[in-house]
Amino acid sequence: MCSSDLDVPRGSGYRGMTQVVVQRGQTLWSIAAAAEPSANPWTVVQRIIDANALSGARIQAGQLLWVPKG
Repeated sequence: MCSSDLDVPRGSGYRGMTQVVVQRGQTLWSIAAAAEPSANPWTVVQRIIDANALSGARIQAGQLLWVPKG
């Protein structure tokens, strides 16, 4: 997972998150599990969906996503 920490303004809904580029073959589940290995993946997937205003669990390679920093 290729990620880069960004300067996120204080009070932003993205605080405590980092942006990643979805790689071929990745799923929201695999991204969530890598981001927060000790957390419930269902909860992390929902946080990713909410943070990115996704309409479902479909993602594609090259897409930028905000994910929690683990």
